Amino acid sequence: EVEPPATPLVDVIQARLPVDGAPDQVLRCASRLLSELRNQGAQVLDLEELACHRGSVLGAVAGGQPSQKAFEMRLWNALRQFTPGQPVFVESESRTIGRLRVPESLLVCVRASDCIAIEMPTSARIELLLADYPQHQQDVAGLCERLDHLREIRGHETINRWHALARNGQWHALVGELLEQHYDPIYLRSMSRNFKCFDAAVVLEVMSGEPAKLHAAASQLLRRVHASPGAPPA
Repeated sequence: EVEPPATPLVDVIQARLPVDGAPDQVLRCASRLLSELRNQGAQVLDLEELACHRGSVLGAVAGGQPSQKAFEMRLWNALRQFTPGQPVFVESESRTIGRLRVPESLLVCVRASDCIAIEMPTSARIELLLADYPQHQQDVAGLCERLDHLREIRGHETINRWHALARNGQWHALVGELLEQHYDPIYLRSMSRNFKCFDAAVVLEVMSGEPAKLHAAASQLLRRVHASPGAPPA
């Protein structure tokens, strides 16, 4: 078993994903696309997988999260597998994933990198989210408890309405409102504020979460990247 170096994680990250050398080698994409990119041979850093959390107030997964130290060990082990100079695909994340902190050096590197914006029809996004989060449909009380954490920023009227939609099984309406009124505005503000290349993001259209569509989108993205090594795909 290889022991981690005594140097701080920042040195490891800079060695693998150099902030001052080639920050454009880290490309962001939506989480559902990461596994397909990996299947097609791309270098993928799946932070949510390493953190055992999907990154939002509703993102807890069974089994809980590792400790901060274990998370950083997983991260180091993933980084040392990469071939320097080759693109690494990573989803945009905030400073914390659940209760775990993303190392600042990695966050700086990712936020300085080229962006890829995934566009998908709202109806397809809703179906995808319902498929990815079935546990909330099976535990309505738990879902409502998590939604209560949003009362301060969304207000009692909105949260009470979301409670009612969940209790009445109106899942498509609930997810649509969560996207439109909460998640999309927050993500857009965060991306515009923190990712300096966001305004120049390459747009990749994915019409649905069906395996064939994801496979085609990943193939298209990799062709773009390989056609223009070291530069943003066009």
